[in-house]
Amino acid sequence: MSTLPGIIHITGEHDVGVTNMALGTGAPAKQIAFFDDDVKTQGAVEEMKEAGIELGAYYDLMTLGTKKKDLDFYKAVQAIIDGIKPGQFDVIIFDTWTRFARAMHAYVEANPGEFRVKYSKMGQIKGGQQWQDTHQLEAQTINQLKTLARTVILTAHLKDHRIGDKATGKQVPASSKMIDTVCNLRVWLRPNPDSPVPIALVLKRLDVKQEVEGEGIVTTSVLPRKMTPYPGDKSVWDVIRRYFANPIGMRAPTPEEMPDAYEISILEGTLTAEQRRTFDLMLKAGLLDEEPEEALDLEAIAERARELDGPPMKIATMLSEEFDTNVTVAQVVRWRRGDD
Repeated sequence: MSTLPGIIHITGEHDVGVTNMALGTGAPAKQIAFFDDDVKTQGAVEEMKEAGIELGAYYDLMTLGTKKKDLDFYKAVQAIIDGIKPGQFDVIIFDTWTRFARAMHAYVEANPGEFRVKYSKMGQIKGGQQWQDTHQLEAQTINQLKTLARTVILTAHLKDHRIGDKATGKQVPASSKMIDTVCNLRVWLRPNPDSPVPIALVLKRLDVKQEVEGEGIVTTSVLPRKMTPYPGDKSVWDVIRRYFANPIGMRAPTPEEMPDAYEISILEGTLTAEQRRTFDLMLKAGLLDEEPEEALDLEAIAERARELDGPPMKIATMLSEEFDTNVTVAQVVRWRRGDD
């Protein structure tokens, strides 16, 4: 199997090898365009250079984005994308995709006529419409990348999942809901106690379609929900290739393909029994008044509030849409003042 075509999203725990998986698709280094927006990645790129490994293109978004507001950052990165010719690279990697995706909101705000004839005059409704258009712009941009390269890889860090101002112990990818819609494959990498090759939980599985005589078009699931490397596997891609040769299909998963309770909570977006008990205790203590599925990452919202420009009411509306919750003007004022 050559490089896997389509849009691939990779997330995972700290120092588990997300960047290694992104770079290790099997494509020659000269056929990879690497958008680097992660300070940890720069050392790896320097190591590759010292080893004589030269990427097809390397874009240092950390430096590019220094002292730039969201709109300027978006324009600078989009200009690079627009300058790439179809087929110039086999693989385009964004490590990470998060900041560029968020910066798209500034472009939607600055160019309303490109997205709608007219926005609502009501602030909260208008804010919701702008975020709808931001998500649509994100999808369009990912589709543009797909027209430029056979494989597009978008990575994301994990962020803490919180209930009120308390961490539940659970983490979630720092990416928008749009990612699940547009990607062909999404994986969450976990440390492997038996190998340097990580275990991969499959958040969105691949399938293949074949036309079978007498049955028409048949869809076969390729991957299990949990991929555990075998001895001799050098990367997660080796594991994926093995499943392409022998898809899981309709067979029952083997023990090593069965996620444990914690891994099921990752795949299903739920809390484990222990996390649920913690939540219940907090609820009984009067610390919370919401279900865990509605939990907020207040630290991320506060950080985002400090990044945005404009009056508190406008920022509250923007944050409410972005984080799918109710953010008040008082919260915005407090966060921007540094009282969080």
